[in-house]
Amino acid sequence: MVAEAAPSPCKTVPACTDQLRFGETKALRELAALYLGERNEPGSVPVLVTALKSDPGDFVRVTAAEAPDTSEAKLTVR
Repeated sequence: MVAEAAPSPCKTVPACTDQLRFGETKALRELAALYLGERNEPGSVPVLVTALKSDPGDFVRVTAAEAPDTSEAKLTVR
């Protein structure tokens, strides 16, 4: 029996954007939110805002909220 490899965390902005949007596990979405928040890429803001508003994971939402450039979205979520 061969064990299935666990999905690996993303290492690029495009990969992390997809992982945050479509990641099957909360842990992978959390890592993607952390990566995107640290990179401060303007193209990441829409997916971080979506995660802030609707991801079921508390840590994913908190991480998205702490990312730069999501402050306007935070006002609409409160």
